[in-house]
Amino acid sequence: MLAPPEVAAASRTGWRTAPGDAAALAAALGAALDLDPAGRQALALRARRHVAAFSLAAMSATTLAVYAELLTVSAEAS
Repeated sequence: MLAPPEVAAASRTGWRTAPGDAAALAAALGAALDLDPAGRQALALRARRHVAAFSLAAMSATTLAVYAELLTVSAEAS
């Protein structure tokens, strides 16, 4: 999840709260519920784009690219 302060509010994909902090959780839920329809849609779109990087296809492609790079480096060193 992407949440401030690590990312700008415009890049947010959700909210983080400390475990056991009921006031922070209530504030986060209130902020989520206060979003207008366009805000909810934008948040959902950002979240879907963010998690796409963790799909099986994306992770497989990344792993294969690393293997290809290692094989190329190994072949060049031989």
